[in-house]
Amino acid sequence: MARILAISSYVVHGHVGLAAIVPTLHAMGHEVLAVPTVILSAHAGYPDIGGIWFERGEIRRLAEGLRVNGWLRSVDAIMTGYMSSVELVDDARRIVLMAREQCADALYVCDPVIGDDPRGLYVLDEVALAVRDRMVPLADVLTPNRFELEWLSGRPVRSGADAEAAGSAMGAALLVATSVPAGPKHIANVFSSENSAGQAVVRREADVPPGAGFLFAALLCGHLVKVVVPAAGVARATAGVRLVIEAGSRRRELRLIDNLARAVSAKGEAIQPLGGAGI
Repeated sequence: MARILAISSYVVHGHVGLAAIVPTLHAMGHEVLAVPTVILSAHAGYPDIGGIWFERGEIRRLAEGLRVNGWLRSVDAIMTGYMSSVELVDDARRIVLMAREQCADALYVCDPVIGDDPRGLYVLDEVALAVRDRMVPLADVLTPNRFELEWLSGRPVRSGADAEAAGSAMGAALLVATSVPAGPKHIANVFSSENSAGQAVVRREADVPPGAGFLFAALLCGHLVKVVVPAAGVARATAGVRLVIEAGSRRRELRLIDNLARAVSAKGEAIQPLGGAGI
């Protein structure tokens, strides 16, 4: 079992942000220290959303309590996700650095939740820039979707080879880019590191519910801390997300709970070379 510090949004209804991350990591046998960056009644696809937005320093005070009680000394991994303001980005960065002072070997998985296709950015420009400049350089593992990788790198991302080039330019030890085009009916999750690269290709689904990116990042982190090699981690995370999406596409929410056991134990999609999908 690993202890994972997760910093992201939380929704009361549905499975977005921590509401996807925490149950997934628990099902994988990990302990989670969950720090919310915002608490919302539901994701933004509903007509009315209520919430609690944190002021500067408030989530750092939560993390300071974890530190004082000694719970950050044995953190194996750190995950960050959605931030709604520059102040929250600054606070999250300080928490990551605080955790690494306590446990220098902790793996940091940065999910730069700033936008998606076809909507584009869904945070303010200054928030996206703060994530790019203050969070991404700290990451061991970076998990952007296609749009985010293109925006963060300033390079076009239209294929697996494009994703690898953009990831190399950003300097991430391990880049895992999701939803990269792989032909007219398929998309790929592309991974690239100093020693290996490849892609897991799956059928493109219509009307995927919100939360799939959070689920993928949680599955990937949960596998990597079990010392699963990147290719196998990407393969298994891709298969797990595919199972959940296929069980509930064209719905407002992921059908996570009733498919969670299958998702965390999924054996993995086949890994193909970049540009070799033939689709």
